[in-house]
Amino acid sequence: MEFVSTYDAEMAASGPAGIFLRDPDGLWKFDSDLSRDCWARAAPLTRDPGFGLMRDRASGFNTPVYVTGRGIFDDHPRLDVTWYADLPAMLAALSALGSPPCS
Repeated sequence: MEFVSTYDAEMAASGPAGIFLRDPDGLWKFDSDLSRDCWARAAPLTRDPGFGLMRDRASGFNTPVYVTGRGIFDDHPRLDVTWYADLPAMLAALSALGSPPCS
């Protein structure tokens, strides 16, 4: 797994439970805003890393995520997450969805 910076890699390795999104080059970057938003709702979190597809309930749009605490999305009012065994499984599921339609 490659990260945008050493900061992002350190957050993934030893930081608190957080959310990482992929940049256009496929590198993982800590998303402080989304992590903070989810932290405000979540119970105390433990490290439980995983790969998933984060689905917006209103639009149905799926975004690949890596988290260091899967419980961070529990009870989120707008998002559902489907978890996968590893990065290749998550990328295969994302690929199977196809590209979103252009408007």
